Amino acid sequence: MPAPWVYRTLTSITTLTLLTGILLRNRTSLHPLLHLFSPTASPLNFSILLIALYLNAKSLPFIWHLRFLRIMYYQLYLQRQPLPVDALFRPIITTNLYTPLPECDYNGHKSNSTYYSDLDMARLALFSCILRKGIRARGAHEKGTADDDKAWTDYHELLAKEERKRNPDAPALPVPPPPPKKGTFMIGLGAVSCHFKREIKPYERYDIWTRVLAWDRKWLYMICTMVKAGTVVPEGWALQPWKGGSKHLARQKAKVAEKHSEESNAHANSLPGQVEQDLEYKNAIFASSIAKYVVKKGRYTIPPEIVLRNSSLLPLRPGLSPSAREADLGAAPDWWTWDNVEKERLRGLELAGKFGALDGAGGLHDEFPVSRPLRGLSGKLDVLGEFSDLWF
Repeated sequence: MPAPWVYRTLTSITTLTLLTGILLRNRTSLHPLLHLFSPTASPLNFSILLIALYLNAKSLPFIWHLRFLRIMYYQLYLQRQPLPVDALFRPIITTNLYTPLPECDYNGHKSNSTYYSDLDMARLALFSCILRKGIRARGAHEKGTADDDKAWTDYHELLAKEERKRNPDAPALPVPPPPPKKGTFMIGLGAVSCHFKREIKPYERYDIWTRVLAWDRKWLYMICTMVKAGTVVPEGWALQPWKGGSKHLARQKAKVAEKHSEESNAHANSLPGQVEQDLEYKNAIFASSIAKYVVKKGRYTIPPEIVLRNSSLLPLRPGLSPSAREADLGAAPDWWTWDNVEKERLRGLELAGKFGALDGAGGLHDEFPVSRPLRGLSGKLDVLGEFSDLWF
């Protein structure tokens, strides 16, 4: 039996072909398009138009903006479930994604350039979810609080202490004053990279798992993984507790078991259970992406640790007293300690550091206009030519 994406692809091709034929057949007609596709005058044409729009709505103009606004508004104003204390490294799953025909390239699968628009939505969902407390405050015209100033001062005082331990003879680092109360709060994307593993067929469903990977003094790193829809069934949904019911969980696991039964049977006699499951997860990956963000208030760069602390996402760092905001947090699991969070951050930073180094000295930007060793061969800047992409 063909996969569902095959039927959707054939339907989309058929409706788009019929639409093209209708427009070409009536290209000299005096009837306006509204009459040509009227539900009363031309119900068949109207039905074809609706099906074509439904199957390819993701590629229509301004749909990216509508998706952006819907995700942002939902997470900021409609999501009432409180975040768990240990929410920082938990992934958020963006579901119900597919590739309409206009997103496909000449090979008949998802074009590489279209991955980034889906990744935008996945990262937005995580950001607006875990940082909603701070974003809501800025939306309510709150220009800074005593907790914000305390987090800023605590962070830079700790940096100064650590620097004195490393270099006892060096002069003490000054603690900069907190950012001014007034200033535009902005979250900016600094870089993004996508690494492709498997093709995504037209109308094939996929999910994006997005989570915080690590952070340093300037950048917050996030990682996204595009996987075949329904490959992994979570054991808990912090913001959707109703999904954790035994009936819903049983149905989800049954779907996954049925979907992958043939692959599981193929490896049942050759691989241990855990190895088989890990292999199944890796085989379901379509692509992986890493991105880094910076948070600004006016011209000030806010270190990610301060941003996360002000959003109540970090356990209390040893040597610090809790702020009024942190004192109101609920009980945390025993394993949710600063040491464990720091270990996970450093583990992720090993990977993120390789990505971040591309922006440093001797990185990608230093390769323009021509890498120095090659330019040194001829001593002048020669090019092959200049050719226009667009003709308008």
